[in-house]
Amino acid sequence: MADGTEFAPADMKAAREKLALAKQALAAKDYKAATDFANQAQADAKLAQAKAGSAKAQAVSQTLQEDIRVLRVELDRAGAQ
Repeated sequence: MADGTEFAPADMKAAREKLALAKQALAAKDYKAATDFANQAQADAKLAQAKAGSAKAQAVSQTLQEDIRVLRVELDRAGAQ
């Protein structure tokens, strides 16, 4: 699978779901919920990365973590307005 779900599938799925929830919360201007979901997504992605251990899994996890970083920048920008 290209989305990395074959590596620690439950943890990677949880990370992606929480990232999606964070994006939904950001769109709804619920910045606290967006931050909480982003934190949870990052923790799940790190757990998946630790469990999987392979180079490809690390790359998938890093991509997910970059998505979370971008979301955090958007949150910071939205919160500053």
